[in-house]
This record gives sequence, structure tokens and C-alpha cells, in this order.
Amino acid sequence: MQVEKILSRMTIEEKVGQLFTVFFNGSAYSGALDRTIRELHIGGIIIFNHNIGSPEDVAIMINKAQAAATNSGAKIPLIVAVDHEGEPVNRFGNKLTQFPGNMAIAAAGSPENAKAVARSMAEELKLLGINMNMAPVMDVNSNPDNPIIGRRSFGSNPNIVAQFGTAMIKEFQANGIIPAAKHFPGHGDTCVDSHRALPMIIHDRGHLNSVEFLPFRSAVSAGTDAIMTAHVVFPAIDSNYDLPATLSGRVLTDLLRGELGFQGLIVTDSLGMGAVKQRYGIADASARAFQAGADLLLFGNDPGQTPEEQYPAYQNLLAFVRKGIISQERLDISVRRILLTKTKRDILDWQPASIPDIKSKILTQEHLLLAGIIAEQSVTLLKNDRHLLPIKKGQRILLVYPGS
Repeated sequence: MQVEKILSRMTIEEKVGQLFTVFFNGSAYSGALDRTIRELHIGGIIIFNHNIGSPEDVAIMINKAQAAATNSGAKIPLIVAVDHEGEPVNRFGNKLTQFPGNMAIAAAGSPENAKAVARSMAEELKLLGINMNMAPVMDVNSNPDNPIIGRRSFGSNPNIVAQFGTAMIKEFQANGIIPAAKHFPGHGDTCVDSHRALPMIIHDRGHLNSVEFLPFRSAVSAGTDAIMTAHVVFPAIDSNYDLPATLSGRVLTDLLRGELGFQGLIVTDSLGMGAVKQRYGIADASARAFQAGADLLLFGNDPGQTPEEQYPAYQNLLAFVRKGIISQERLDISVRRILLTKTKRDILDWQPASIPDIKSKILTQEHLLLAGIIAEQSVTLLKNDRHLLPIKKGQRILLVYPGS
């Protein structure tokens, strides 16, 4: 089997590197990124707003990164990830088709729209050489004071979230993109942004089973390639009030692997976020997340973080393996999962993105029309107490709206 052959020839340094999906500076391929790929043997990169030039520039940069990875170390192509949820989380602005966000898609009422959006997103991302989308959001937006989820969610009904989320997951995978259902076990009922501090959800297991967990159970049943963790404390699962789900073996191994039966990739949310960095630091958090059961360690462009901080995180985890604190068997389990996922989505058979094809195949009339139709269908009447709607032909209306 191809995966076992690759695994048998890899060094410990190369195996540890496969766990790392890192961020980098600049919108062009740089010496710093080249050194990171070659020295840390990284398994993936993630693209943020500051890495975006023209679509063609993004594809050229990715082609160069993949060439470096396939010509050095274990010669394994990279996961190339991005957060491409639709509005409001859209790294590309109007350089790719801007689709309405999840709440709008669900408000339009048709899971077929969700499938069409995922299919269109996958087509455009693959043109640039991107093979993983950190989406869809499977959090249930049950707290109106939530500062970070909001309209990124499909809504407050867990069954709707499950239905629309799994529709997108299946379509991403059918079109060669690794999806990451997020943020397990659920970030919807918080009033704290985990980018800045550590939130807590205090519901009992009964509530968690029927609300927060329900969409993720659906994602697991749908065969999602990956699930992203939440930097949120769940005392009903793990009584350590300082331990976010990302670093908890009871959450990742006992609950997600054991109880829910998930066998795909467990991806951490960014380990530079305040919820983990403030308490543990990036190097310690990386080792803790891996020991808890994570496979992919994600490093994002968080405030105050630099790409250089990824080096000590790698060295620390490598030292844990060399000392036997983390067994080689445990390391192999995660690397095997990563390689199997790369095989499933044809990443190991990487081919360079075709630059001349990009301009004619993004922002197509079909994609733009789809975005417009869903936006129109999503308009929702919340209340009509004075029966002013529908507006009658010829009726004079005073329109009041924000100047921006």
C-alpha cells in the first residue's frame, strides 16, 4: 500500500513535520517559507488575507511551495488550506466569487443551494491549488451575544445546521476538497471570543447531546474528512476548567474518537489564539493538543504571532518523541491518517495549477448568478405587526437605511 511504503521510509523529523500546517508572511513565495518547508518538513500551509495577491499570484506561490515540498525531505505534497466559509469569512474578497454566508444559505431554505455553493467554491479553490477548506461551520448559533460565530452559523436549529452542513461536506469531498467541520464540540453558545480569551459552555450532557453535538454526529455519519476543535471549556465533559477542548483527551479521544466514532483528521483551531496561547504558550499547547488526540496542528495569523514561533513548537514536539514521552506508535497513527487523507483527495498525485486557466474559470456568470439568487432568496421577514408588507403597487414608502 502506498501510504505504508511512504510511512516506512520517513524519518522521525519528517513525521513530526507532517503534523504542522503553518502560516507565513507575504503574498509571494519567500526564502522564509522555503526554509520552513525544507527544515521543518511541514505537512501543510494555510493562506490568510495578507497572502492574497491576484488569483494567478496565489497559484504561482502554491506551485512553488508544492515544488519545494515534493523535492525535499519525504517528498510529500502539502495540504494547502484556507478559511473560505462565504461571508463574513472570505480571505479572497471579490477576487473569487463572494457567496452569501451560512445563515443566508439556510434562510434561503434549500440544501441544494448549499451543495451548489460548495461545488462552486471547490471548483475555484482547486484552480488555485488549494485542497482544504476550513469549513463548514457546524456550530449552533444559540447565543445571540456570541461575538465570533453569529451569521457564520446556519442558524439556531441544530437539525438545520446538520442538514445544510453535511450537504456542503459531501459536495466539497465529491469535488476534491478536504472539508473541516468546525468547531467541535461547539462554539455557538459562548459570549467570549476564543481569539482573545477562554470561553466556557456549562450545559449538561443532555443539552450538549441534543444541541451542540448533533451537527457533528451528522458530519461524522456523512464521512467528513476532518473536524476542527474549539478552544472552549466544557465542564460536563472535562472538569478541568483551564483546559479547552483542543487540549483535552476526554474531548478529542474519549468523546470524538470513542463515543462519536470519528476516524478522520482532528484539526486544531489556531494554536496562536488567546484562549490557548495566554495559558500555555504555543509550544506547550502544540504538544498537549497532540497528546490529547489531535492530528493536524494549525498555526494561524493571530495578533502578535510570528511564523518563527512555529519552530520551537516543532522542536518541542520532536523532543517529546525522541524522549519517548510521545511514542512513535502514536506519531505513526496521526501521520498515517494524514497520508490516507492526502491519498483520498489526490494530493499525493499533485499536479501544478494551470495558470492560464484561472482567469476564465473563476468569477463565472454561473457562480455569480448563483450567489445573487441565494442572496435574494435569503431575505427573511421577521415580523409584520402592522401588515405593511407586501408593499402595494404605487404606495409611497419612506426608506431609512445606514449611510454606509
